[in-house]
Amino acid sequence: MSKKLEAEERARAIRCIAHRFPAGSAIPLEVVAVARDGMSRQISVADGKYDLDVARILGLRETRRGVVVRGTGMDMAFWLASALGHAVHGDERSLTYSMKS
Repeated sequence: MSKKLEAEERARAIRCIAHRFPAGSAIPLEVVAVARDGMSRQISVADGKYDLDVARILGLRETRRGVVVRGTGMDMAFWLASALGHAVHGDERSLTYSMKS
């Protein structure tokens, strides 16, 4: 995919997420898989409806089950919500999350 097309797709994804999750709203997240070594999680965003958009915005890998977030010693759902809030609304505190049980 060309850089111009990637930038256009990312801009479209930002508009979509900004419309669906305005500042102050909570994003429904669900951890659907955990790596055996505990170094990554697959997190589904709003039952998988926005996984591709979130992956494009944050530059993450997207699988059929969710967005892959890597790291240890952190709340990955919190990181996902704050990074998305920063990328979409310019403020990392603009979005919160709710975990689906």
